[in-house]
Amino acid sequence: MAKFLNFDLIARVIELCRDDYGLLYHCSLVNWEFNRAASRMLYAHVVISPMFKPVLNLRDTSSIPENSNFPSAILSRNASYVLVLEISGYISPRSPPRNTIAQTIASSLLLFTSLQTVILTPATYHEELFSPSIPLLIARNTIPEEQGDGGPSLNLSPLASLVVNASCTDDAHAPDLVKISHLRKIGLVSPGRKILELLPTWLKRLEREPSRGVKELHLKANCGSVTPGVLKAILPHIQNSVQALTLGLSYSLTNDDVFGFISQLHHLRHLELRYYWQLKQPAHPPSLPQLRTFVVSFMHTNTVPETQALDKWIRRAIELSPLLEELKLVSDSDGDNSTPNDDGAQVAHDSLIDHLVKKHSIRLRVLTMTTSFVNGKALRVLFDRCGGLEEISTRVNKTVFTILRESKMAVPHLRSASFQICNVKRGFQVDPAVVEETMRNGPLALRNLRINGCSWQGSWKVYPDTLASEFMVARAEDKVPPWGRRQKE
Repeated sequence: MAKFLNFDLIARVIELCRDDYGLLYHCSLVNWEFNRAASRMLYAHVVISPMFKPVLNLRDTSSIPENSNFPSAILSRNASYVLVLEISGYISPRSPPRNTIAQTIASSLLLFTSLQTVILTPATYHEELFSPSIPLLIARNTIPEEQGDGGPSLNLSPLASLVVNASCTDDAHAPDLVKISHLRKIGLVSPGRKILELLPTWLKRLEREPSRGVKELHLKANCGSVTPGVLKAILPHIQNSVQALTLGLSYSLTNDDVFGFISQLHHLRHLELRYYWQLKQPAHPPSLPQLRTFVVSFMHTNTVPETQALDKWIRRAIELSPLLEELKLVSDSDGDNSTPNDDGAQVAHDSLIDHLVKKHSIRLRVLTMTTSFVNGKALRVLFDRCGGLEEISTRVNKTVFTILRESKMAVPHLRSASFQICNVKRGFQVDPAVVEETMRNGPLALRNLRINGCSWQGSWKVYPDTLASEFMVARAEDKVPPWGRRQKE
């Protein structure tokens, strides 16, 4: 039957499976048309991310783990599919020539002709790891009119996005890094003083290019070197262009510094800020009339005063954002491998829910509060008032199953929900039959439900003989990309 499907149709179907690498692999074995469509997804994102090893392996000269898709991506039949190249994890700090990964990465930049994004954020590395690569990135984004004599000319698509950390932003590499032109997105992880000194000049040059400046600027993680002076220096060069901004943790910045800065970004649609407790509350809320997505990272709160202060700050930040569609709270404990049942008492974020219901109920689509607790009464009000809600993730009590079933018509677009059951007796276990019943009799569009780390997926099954249909619920495995799986020892 597969031979009667044309490539355009196959490609559209395969795109629905872009995150399921096991299924993509099996699709690639059907025939050449399926192979070509699946390869576009399999090699769109290429990652080299070795896991931590307590002992240095002297026999390893490449630092490329077995679970990486890099070796097959550099083959001529696959290289043109690569859109994102990510170098992260624990790269061997051994120096050349015993460690050949620096030249391997540089060579791949010439093979990946369609490359759009480069992410260079290793946790460990040799100081010269990206020395061969930076000149190639400069040449790649230099148009022929700017080339001049003597420089390399590469017939490759220019990069649109660059994300780097200290491996590329130290004193030795920063002056060359800022020569990369025609970027629309810049990400700096834990930026130091040198790159921040050069950043205004870099942004000014990008502003004068045909793209008219960067659309996204992300200063992530430890931003202790970002001061009010740095914000003042970069503001004129992103004021009329930037649409997405991230500011990491900097104790040099007060709430008024941050809110005053972002209020002057006229086209801001996506904002991510780091919250830390301050004695002085912000004097005025930021005016963000175009904001669609707001992400808050914070240290997990355990007391009522801490939770109330966080909620008050968030309410202040989004008070003048009538078009808000997505709110995401990211706690430092989100990545912890904690036990499924948190037996400790949880402090509710009901004041924040009340604000969302009153101010953003019409447009709210996604609410992610993975480690933040919402009591049953507030959750019920949220479902009743926010009819456009499509995704939710939060901590709740065990009444959530009843609330979902009773909210069947209130949130008809809710398609994905994730809950952590809290405030229950020690040893509480979720009954799979209750989960299945909730999916069958809950919101009409609900297809993915995650409870205490276990996922269920719903789908319609049609019987060809009788044309009858049945809604089926089954346990679902988490989709982990190959480079995220633990390597065999």
